Amino acid sequence: MKQKILKLAVKSGIFNAMQLANKNKLTVLCYHRIDDTTHSDFQTFKPNVSATVEGFTAQVEYLHNHFNIVSLDQVIEWLTTGKQDIPDYPALITFDDGYRDNYLNAFPILREKQIPAVIFLATDYIGEAVPFAWDLAAYCFYHTTYDSADLPVEGQQSWQDQKQKDLVLKNWIDQLKYRPHKEMKDAIQRLPEILDVSIPDDAFSKLHLTWDEVREMHKNGIYMGAHTMSHPILTRVSLDKVEHELRGSKERIEAELNTSVGSFAYPNGQFNDFNPEIEQIARESGFSTAFSLVSGIPSLKNVRENPFAIQRIYIGQNDTFERFVIKVSGISKPKFSF
Repeated sequence: MKQKILKLAVKSGIFNAMQLANKNKLTVLCYHRIDDTTHSDFQTFKPNVSATVEGFTAQVEYLHNHFNIVSLDQVIEWLTTGKQDIPDYPALITFDDGYRDNYLNAFPILREKQIPAVIFLATDYIGEAVPFAWDLAAYCFYHTTYDSADLPVEGQQSWQDQKQKDLVLKNWIDQLKYRPHKEMKDAIQRLPEILDVSIPDDAFSKLHLTWDEVREMHKNGIYMGAHTMSHPILTRVSLDKVEHELRGSKERIEAELNTSVGSFAYPNGQFNDFNPEIEQIARESGFSTAFSLVSGIPSLKNVRENPFAIQRIYIGQNDTFERFVIKVSGISKPKFSF
């Protein structure tokens, strides 16, 4: 019944009317992965999938019809020189991390419609078969024959089916990501032994973008920004480590693409994941803008006043088309982030 009401409300155009208030606001969408978690060969972290190909296609079509989709170059030039005008109802499409399905599934859709986007790269993973911590954990949970385990931090946990197993995994990752970075890393490295899972060398060989794929997309309207090297939550590491991560990711992308990189996205990106000191390090590292995952649609005035804390709308796999329309109209709550 609730879904029927939402569909009727969207069809009525009420949220299009609400969107009129966003004329002078920058609507920034944050995606991670475009894939289908129901496929039998999907063995990594499900909450990191933002949409299926079909869902993403419908969302891009809606943005194309109701917004003026801008490039990050336009935004940076407008901020830094004032020479570039921003159209009414501007929207910016962004992706975090650098998963290969961005190239395989999202890029063809964007290229066909000549729509610009941004991918914020965690550079240590590009071209490598090394998984993010949450993907390693998901692989172990997917392949274990156990129905319970004594997990670091959380202790004894059990599950009876795949749905319960997925929930235990998500809750555990949510707990770990707010521990010190080294503690999180060590806990997940212990997981294969805890769950008695053997991991083949090529298990994650096709999970991330290659640098050749990055270069191809860069030549075809996809801006590449920085997302640290190893993806620590920055308030969980020293400020020296923060500077190393920011400068290192920026320099690696610039070397690979032979171009300047002016924008950064904070890993996880919630209120407690960055602060004024980290914003200053981003500024001193040569970035012009930085994006959070604090949910909201900032006014252009706010973007100009706070270019190192630009809000975004997180798009998750549970966002039906109707929920997506509601979110981009300005009603948005954070659900998950990495």
